Amino acid sequence: MQINCEKGFLLNDIKTIREDVKVFGTETSDYAITNSMETVKEFIKKSNPCKLDFPSNYFDYVIALGVVYTLTLTDAIIALKEINRVSNGNSFITLATYDTDEEFFLFKDWTLLGSLLFKRKDWLEILKEANYKGHYWFTDAKSLNLIRS
Repeated sequence: MQINCEKGFLLNDIKTIREDVKVFGTETSDYAITNSMETVKEFIKKSNPCKLDFPSNYFDYVIALGVVYTLTLTDAIIALKEINRVSNGNSFITLATYDTDEEFFLFKDWTLLGSLLFKRKDWLEILKEANYKGHYWFTDAKSLNLIRS
């Protein structure tokens, strides 16, 4: 399952590579759902990342790319707990981070929706607070090749 799957491009790619895999996506945007790829449209449901309307341990794998750091801190912790709850302990998220003030401002200038931008050690504390069990990747100005022109 992919949280905030937008128009379903990743879901479509997974289905293309492995037809036997059941994909599912959630999205908060009516526009994205209405204009999603026809190949996966039926598998996308409107849902809030903080209140996933699925039973516990329902999905084998949950992906949330660029989702957690677009929320408030309170909602990010709730969403992390929800990801834990609906996954079978297998998930992958991305988190916005920085090391220097320059990297902070590069990322802030780049992101449209990212509101949570913490140093790695702070994200680790947040993950601990949420008891997050899955995998994560720190997205930063370096990994995105952001430069000031």
